[in-house]
Amino acid sequence: MSKKILIVDDESDVLASLRFQLGRKYEVETAQGIEQGLSAIVNNGPYAVVISDMRMPRLDGIQFLAWVKAKAPDTVRILLTAYAGLRSAMDSVNNGNVFRFLTKPCPPPVLMTALEDALKQYRLVTTERELLEKTLGGTVAVIADILEMADEEAFGRAQRVRDHAKLLAKALAIPDTWELEIAALLSQIGYVTVPEGVTKKQKGGLVLSDIENAMVARVPEIGRNLLIKIPRLETVAEIVQYQNKNFDGTGFPADDIAGEKIPLGARILKVLLDVVRLTEDRLSAQSAFQEMKCRIGYYDPKIFDAAAVSILGSEGVNMKTAEAKMVFVSVRDLYPGLVLCEQIETVTGLKLVSAGTKITEPMLEKVRNFAELTGVKEPLAVEKHGF
Repeated sequence: MSKKILIVDDESDVLASLRFQLGRKYEVETAQGIEQGLSAIVNNGPYAVVISDMRMPRLDGIQFLAWVKAKAPDTVRILLTAYAGLRSAMDSVNNGNVFRFLTKPCPPPVLMTALEDALKQYRLVTTERELLEKTLGGTVAVIADILEMADEEAFGRAQRVRDHAKLLAKALAIPDTWELEIAALLSQIGYVTVPEGVTKKQKGGLVLSDIENAMVARVPEIGRNLLIKIPRLETVAEIVQYQNKNFDGTGFPADDIAGEKIPLGARILKVLLDVVRLTEDRLSAQSAFQEMKCRIGYYDPKIFDAAAVSILGSEGVNMKTAEAKMVFVSVRDLYPGLVLCEQIETVTGLKLVSAGTKITEPMLEKVRNFAELTGVKEPLAVEKHGF
């Protein structure tokens, strides 16, 4: 966790004075002017706190700290100025660009107090992020492992959707994607409540009864009900709930939410889940998008177009291309991270893992166990880039 403090001012004597006042207690760096300040943030960060003067050539302190907020959102920002205009103070605080607004000359005790408060705020923000990444990340990993064990085909589908979502989010310039990625990975969690016989009928293309159709239709709602109980996953739960909602408002859930009122993450999952389902039976991605194009009102047009470019451009459109990227290995050569080009079966024909699934530790253990007990059909086809 950074404890560095950056002070930005265009007057060298001010920088020297502040460095003298604060340098005995804090790890202080200085930058004379905006250009040096920008360079320090990019090349020497992260900083816990940035203190900036208000009046400097080219950019004022408010504009500079707004840039710092965008570039390093965890960094706590303090504005120090001799021009304490009420409008400047209101603008800087209301826009969320500064944590404290201090006036020159600032008594050392006041500056020290503001710095201590700023460092506490920085620790709070970074600790919360660490908690999110480690504790919540661990929880999500456990849930994903449970889904994998309960329905490996649904888990494989979720993996592929998550991988596509990462690429699509980049194409759409979505800055923070952790909620989308978790929603994609856990989008199929509701299938743990659906009887195996029903999922087999659905996968086999057989006609489901009204009761069975109702079970499948409620998968997003069940997923939402499971995830909403986990703190910080409220948005993820909402994305999962609306993953099958059509852009024109039809579909599940049956409410008046439509168009851009549908959560962005859900609109993304709607496109990606449909293309993944259509390609599970070896339909080419190009053919899948052609079929989806005929489903008027189903998809957000902007997301559909971006997904077509992202997927068709990243993985090719026919089986010959896929075969060119394939290599054959034995069970003992498998390791986590490899992607299967063909499903894994036992020698008796029992399907263990679906094509397109990325191998995980629990999955690898399962395949090895079956290989010892009953035998597994070899060689196994995996993507070539892993070798």
